[in-house]
Order: sequence, then structure tokens, then C-alpha cells
Amino acid sequence: AADHVVDGQHAVNASFHYQVTDPNTGDALPGPTPASVDVAFPGPVAPYTVNVPWNGTSVPGPVSISDVAPAQG
Repeated sequence: AADHVVDGQHAVNASFHYQVTDPNTGDALPGPTPASVDVAFPGPVAPYTVNVPWNGTSVPGPVSISDVAPAQG
């Protein structure tokens, strides 16, 4: 993945992907609903972490995250 500047003029996006239904039955998969997600950025001295409230549903299994890309819009 490429490096991107993140500041007031440069927003970025990344997507979280996880399966919420059983592909064989269509039933919802059980899992916890997180309260928040920590996002860590490299910093000049130490990583800088931002805690973002989780507005999604439960997360029943492994999560994959897309590469960070400049936000469109």
C-alpha cells in the first residue's frame, strides 16, 4: 500500500469486510458488537492513535481491511 498524507485537507478511506450471515443457511452469525475501533497512524516520535465509535453491527468473525486510499468527494 502507498503512503498518504492525512490532515484537514486530505481525508482517506478504508473499508472493513466481514461475513454476517452463514452462506449455507442465510442465518445471522453471532458475534460481539464493538464499542469503537482504534486507528493508529505513524508519528514522528510514536504512533498516534484515534478512537472512533463503531456504528456498525456485530462482528462475528475475522475482519479484513482494505488498503487506505484518498477519499473521493
